[in-house]
Amino acid sequence: MPQVKTVEAKIVHLEGFTVKILNADGADVRSDRQLPAQFDQHTNRAAGSMTVAGWKRVRFSPQFPGFSVAVLLGNGTRASGGKQLATVRNSYK
Repeated sequence: MPQVKTVEAKIVHLEGFTVKILNADGADVRSDRQLPAQFDQHTNRAAGSMTVAGWKRVRFSPQFPGFSVAVLLGNGTRASGGKQLATVRNSYK
């Protein structure tokens, strides 16, 4: 079973933005905690037109039930659910 920090790194590599994996109640999860799955169901990054909320619903939640995730902008703040992934990715440039 992979550690949180490994899954977070895989998401950065594939999707082009940073995430913070959280417990369902929104509390931080230790980076060395084991997760039930890898982030490996997808080989291509999500479309830039997809929203943060859509990405969480389609890509993250099915693989990691019982966990939540914060998508971070380039300045480290959380991206809102309605923000498009292209905007999130551009914030890192």
